[in-house]
Amino acid sequence: MRGFCGIGLYHPQKDVNIGGALRAAGCYEADFIAIQGRKLQNYASNTVKAERHIPLFHVKHFEDIIPYNCISIAVEIYPKARCIFDYVWPERSFIIFGPESSSLGKEVFSFCRDIVYIPTKYCLNLAVCVATVLYDRKMKQNINSNKNEN
Repeated sequence: MRGFCGIGLYHPQKDVNIGGALRAAGCYEADFIAIQGRKLQNYASNTVKAERHIPLFHVKHFEDIIPYNCISIAVEIYPKARCIFDYVWPERSFIIFGPESSSLGKEVFSFCRDIVYIPTKYCLNLAVCVATVLYDRKMKQNINSNKNEN
C-alpha cells in the first residue's frame, strides 16, 4: 500500500492507555508514534513492545515531527468535526489523539486540516480510540485497494 500513517498522543495521562495505544499502533502497523507532553517509559500494557518495531518520538510540539506533505487530523468530539463513518483517510496522515480528561484545543486544531469524531454514546478511552481509528483507516484502505484491483 502507498502512503503512511503516524499517530500523535497529546498529553496522555494514564499509563495503561498509553501502553494500549502503542499496542494498537503496532497491531495496525502505524509507521511512527509521537508523544507530546509526557516522558516516555516502559508501559506494562504495551505487550508487543511497539517501540521495537515502530519509531517512537517524544516531542515538544507535533509540528516539529509532521512529515512534508502529510495531512494532520485531530480526533475529537467537536461541533465542526466530521463523522468517521464518512471520512476518507488521506494517503499520508498524522492522526492526533487527545488526553483522557480534556480536549485537544485550538493549539492542535490550528495545524490540522480535518477533525473527525467517533459517534459513541460515551467518550472512549485513549487506547480504544486509537484502535478504532486505525482499524477504520486500515479497513477503508483495503476496500479501496480491492476496488482498484478489479
